[in-house]
Amino acid sequence: MNFAIPTSLPRRPRWLAAAAFLACGAAQAGAPLVGLDGVGGIAFNPLAYVTGTPVADSFVGKPVVGMWYISLGKAAIDWTTFGVATSLGKRVEVSYGFEAAAVEKLEGIHKNTFAAKVLVLNENAGGTAWVPAVSIGAKHKNTTFHVSGATKSDGMDYYLVATKLITQLPKPVLVSAGVQSTQEQVTGLIGFNKERATIVYGNVDIIPASWLCLGVEYRTGPDYGKAGGNYKDASYYNLHAAYFATKQLTFAGAYTNAGKNTWNGGESGDKLGFGGGFVVSMHYTF
Repeated sequence: MNFAIPTSLPRRPRWLAAAAFLACGAAQAGAPLVGLDGVGGIAFNPLAYVTGTPVADSFVGKPVVGMWYISLGKAAIDWTTFGVATSLGKRVEVSYGFEAAAVEKLEGIHKNTFAAKVLVLNENAGGTAWVPAVSIGAKHKNTTFHVSGATKSDGMDYYLVATKLITQLPKPVLVSAGVQSTQEQVTGLIGFNKERATIVYGNVDIIPASWLCLGVEYRTGPDYGKAGGNYKDASYYNLHAAYFATKQLTFAGAYTNAGKNTWNGGESGDKLGFGGGFVVSMHYTF
């Protein structure tokens, strides 16, 4: 069908502390990026690492801030975000994200995300070389707009994620995977379902140089079944590159695909998708 428009963590000098990993084999690090909803991770998906630069003799770490711009040309959507995340006691991340979407023939949509993440298992715990960092997290989201079928304008996500930086290969490789319980429709931008669904997601990134990261990111779309109005989101993926211009400043670019475009008189299909587009972002680590 067609969807019609309704009315103790070391300091991180660069991507995942790439220079530190290469130079001295540090066991774990935070992420210098905040995702679209402000949580420490990549674009769509959180990582298990806690974001925020620890400060000696301080409970509160220095924050990371990031901005994203997403253009989905076929769906005529321009999507901008701002996020900030920091650490508390080196094991807890707190974050906030603000999103604004300009959708053709619709008023602007605004979304807020308040989130917390807890590191429950350190990477390489017990002196091992294979144990991933493991975190649990929660995100409360609200939006100013929701389509028919989305019964709520706010909802909660709960997730579990494991992340491992593999340093035994010729170049460091980051692998991350997680599972999330959600009510969101289009990441919550257009509302929340009365039912809950489970999605899975993952990332693979290679660090060929201390100033460069190349990777792919994927997440499945929630399917709420008959009880949730037969609503389904398409699965999303992106191919991305991050450039670490300085110890604090990172730029990233990506091609993203949000499924077959079934929005606003696009192609037919049983999942809501928006086609492909490009992404650019800038992040600063204090």
